[in-house]
Amino acid sequence: MDDLTMNKIRIFVVCLGCCGFSLLAKAQNTFNVPSVTTPTIQSAIALSASGDTILVAAGTYQENLIWPNHDIVILGAGIGQSIVDGGLVAPCVTYPGPCTNASILDGFTLKKGMGAPTNYGFTPVPAGGGLYLNSFAIPAPTVRNCEITQCVANQAAAMLLWRVGSAQFENLHIHGNTVSAMGLSAPNIIAIDVFAQIQPFPAVIPSFRNCVIEGHSYVPSPPSLLGRLIHVNNASIRLKGCEIKNNTVPGRIIELSQADQVIIAQSRFIGNTVGSPLLNGNANSLTLRDCLFSGNSGGIGGITIGQGTVLNCTFVGNQGLNVLFAPAPFVIAGNSNASVTNCLIWDNYDSNGAVLATPILGSSGTPAITNSNIQNMGGVGVGGIDADPLFVDPANSDYRLQPGSPSQNSGANSGNFVLSGTDVRGLPRLRQGVVDMGCYESQSMAHHPAAKGRIGELVGGPYDILAINGTAGGPLRKVVVPLGSSSTMSMLQPSNLPLPAKFVIFGFLGEANFDSVVSVPLGIGNMMFAPSPLVPPFFQSIFFIYTDNYNTASPQLVSSNPTPWTSGFGPTIPFPITLTFQGVIEELGTFRPTNAIIFEVK
Repeated sequence: MDDLTMNKIRIFVVCLGCCGFSLLAKAQNTFNVPSVTTPTIQSAIALSASGDTILVAAGTYQENLIWPNHDIVILGAGIGQSIVDGGLVAPCVTYPGPCTNASILDGFTLKKGMGAPTNYGFTPVPAGGGLYLNSFAIPAPTVRNCEITQCVANQAAAMLLWRVGSAQFENLHIHGNTVSAMGLSAPNIIAIDVFAQIQPFPAVIPSFRNCVIEGHSYVPSPPSLLGRLIHVNNASIRLKGCEIKNNTVPGRIIELSQADQVIIAQSRFIGNTVGSPLLNGNANSLTLRDCLFSGNSGGIGGITIGQGTVLNCTFVGNQGLNVLFAPAPFVIAGNSNASVTNCLIWDNYDSNGAVLATPILGSSGTPAITNSNIQNMGGVGVGGIDADPLFVDPANSDYRLQPGSPSQNSGANSGNFVLSGTDVRGLPRLRQGVVDMGCYESQSMAHHPAAKGRIGELVGGPYDILAINGTAGGPLRKVVVPLGSSSTMSMLQPSNLPLPAKFVIFGFLGEANFDSVVSVPLGIGNMMFAPSPLVPPFFQSIFFIYTDNYNTASPQLVSSNPTPWTSGFGPTIPFPITLTFQGVIEELGTFRPTNAIIFEVK
């Protein structure tokens, strides 16, 4: 699909979502940049009226955009294609007047912006190199599908959000921006500053969805603890589905000062190096939910939450490396009004490399801890445990839970965040009726009884009848082979049947999961996916019969009388693919499902 068609589709969606739909609505204008009448983006902005759209072709535009005092939509060709280069003279985009979420900037790289003079101290210093929102008009634009990089300022190199409304930032890649000393003010906010200054401050709630903030580094000389990646002062913020990784700052990743109604959900904090706690959450209202904190180092601990709430978060592999204070003594610190629920805290270390003896501390009374798996705390709190969580592959930072993990189905189903929520990947909670501990909810078919099958369960026969390359896939029900390898499918004869039984083996393109479980008619029971004749026609392409002994045209397994049936070497597969197999066997007049296996070629 070409860029012109994509832009037309985006215009249509934007108009429906933001401007409403009315046959009597005034016709809106569309400007194309570059053109004879609008050679620059700013020239198109100057001609625009409320509701107009500006389409910007791929190319580099040496401009410093000033948003108008009305709502317009500016659509670029995409990150790395439509580039606004600020030339290190002013912010890439400035919002000086009123605007709402209907003001949309979409599909741009913003680079080499220079912050605008802003009063951080006795003299103004440059701030907000990428996006500059500093207006008593309380602008609240939408910025999405954009990159902000190589911007420079004394404070908040990526964006300054002073006196703003509920601005929305979606799918942003914010990386490689730089702060440096300018004038008399030493930098202490590296990437983003949110400051209300106008009461009531809860009305200032910018939101960040699916944003990546990475690769910022500021090491002051001489060393100090001044410097935060994100600062929220007298305001609020929402982070959801974001990833904050590989940043080096002398202070904190996020500092909340007199903040309220702060929610950080489904986000990952990975590989950051800090000089003080990763998050200073002494806010009036803070909720951390379904987040992963992993591979971070430095500070006098992990996070301080004040009276905040931590729900279904995983803290693993973090280490204190502070040189100014004693070895990092905690992962979470809070007061008696704080709560920690359904969390998983494991393999965190102090600056000497020792596993933390007490990962949770209370600043004024111990936080309430329930249904959490916390290393070295002996099962503290109601429903608490202290047992190896059995991560899938911690050496490769895969902190999902293996089948049989003591943290699986061990949380507390409390609050709407569980009943209607999702895990850190955005996948559903409550797959088996009880929420898991930590930020990952078990999704794999390996956790479901339907993957085990029912053959022989009444007569003591084996469950794992179906095998690939001689294995049923172990606890993960997965067999992995390299590209170009051959494979062998085999199936055992149930021990209670005197003669080889009738069977069908079904295949599924992809990895079956809980949503694929189907109760099959005729008393067969639950299968991880439906046999091909039972699914709607539009799903037929992903279900197939691998083999059966009903249809002579099907590929036949070779019987070794009475067991196993074996396929011989299957065709080699030269490209990555994931398939799921499960069979049914006729047993004493009815069909029962076998175990299921995920077959992955990679």
